[in-house]
Amino acid sequence: MSAAYIPKALLYTSLSILPPSLIFYLYSSSSRNSHISSLQETALPDSVLTISQMYVDAASPGDVIMFKRRCHTCVTPLAALACYAQSKITDKSTYDHFGIVVPGSTPYSNPNILEATSQGIVSRDLSDRLRFSRSSSIVLLPLNVPGERRDARQNKEISKSTSMQIDKVRSDFEDALSKSAERQVKTSQYISYENMHSTLTLFGGIVRNYVPISEKTKEKIYKGPLNPSCMIVLEMLNKSGALSRQTKEGVLKREDCGRLRGEEIEMRPGWRYGKEVNLRN
Repeated sequence: MSAAYIPKALLYTSLSILPPSLIFYLYSSSSRNSHISSLQETALPDSVLTISQMYVDAASPGDVIMFKRRCHTCVTPLAALACYAQSKITDKSTYDHFGIVVPGSTPYSNPNILEATSQGIVSRDLSDRLRFSRSSSIVLLPLNVPGERRDARQNKEISKSTSMQIDKVRSDFEDALSKSAERQVKTSQYISYENMHSTLTLFGGIVRNYVPISEKTKEKIYKGPLNPSCMIVLEMLNKSGALSRQTKEGVLKREDCGRLRGEEIEMRPGWRYGKEVNLRN
């Protein structure tokens, strides 16, 4: 193959890819803007409490939000490919994107959701995130700290001293979670994470779902995270003290957040995730 042929081949390849990519981007942007506009036009008064808002009000820092996305609604073709790569889940999980609930900017504001996205690792209002999401399915996993039971009737059975201990554990955990969230956002901005998210998600999904080799071999050939959004969630839980102290960073890159209710991801004694709450089916 001559040296002159290579630039021509690259040029022809670029010209063949560019038009459909541009069409996809324009369609996706138009569809996204129309979706946002329609929701803004049909916004309910603040005095009206929706079912979604009730769940948001009941959400606590540490809860995990799991999304099953509509990949064709992603902003860019690369993001869509990454979404499709993650969507073929061969284990218990049917979700391809994850976020973790963190404290809001003030004690009186709605909780936020921290997640790894193509805009970087961002923390934004949970209510708005759920409202504007076009995911086909959204599930909340409620976190219980040691001794805590998120059922109001059961909490009445807890003594005052025990309740104070639970409040102290949760308060310390939420403080650590808030600080970890700030560090994640700053680190993301420093390393320009938005430029690598879709690529990491794409390669992680391909290795995880489409490479027919053993898990040990996958670990040797690919050192990146299998799902970056899940890894960020697990890092937050690990640095905030919810996961076992024996959990290593390398393990977090290989795990699936859909397993948080199982025994595969080891949490500290007393820490557990409760029954899934469907926010959208």
